[in-house]
Amino acid sequence: MDKFRNAVLVTGGLLLVLSAAAIITGSIFAKYLFCTGAVMFSAALITGRPENSTITVKRLFAQQVVGCFFLLGTGVLLFTDFLGRNSWIVTLTIGALIQLYTIFRIEHEQNKDSES
Repeated sequence: MDKFRNAVLVTGGLLLVLSAAAIITGSIFAKYLFCTGAVMFSAALITGRPENSTITVKRLFAQQVVGCFFLLGTGVLLFTDFLGRNSWIVTLTIGALIQLYTIFRIEHEQNKDSES
């Protein structure tokens, strides 16, 4: 099951990156691919809860979930003009920065725990 979850996570991440680039070029189907990638990435990430971990890793995991909600919100903003035409860029940037930060911090914390 873990290999399947990792495959879904990587596929969703690739869809996010490729479709975000395609949105800028004006592709018609890029919005749909982005939403599919966001759902795949978020579902795989949320179902992979860290077990037997420290409070710091649990806190960072909660921050990852918040980042997933920003990515999902980006998908919603792509289909609406609720906050303006390019408001999706702000939520995408926030979500990506949160994901980037937490991924490196969780790995660092888990390596620190395994050394001691």
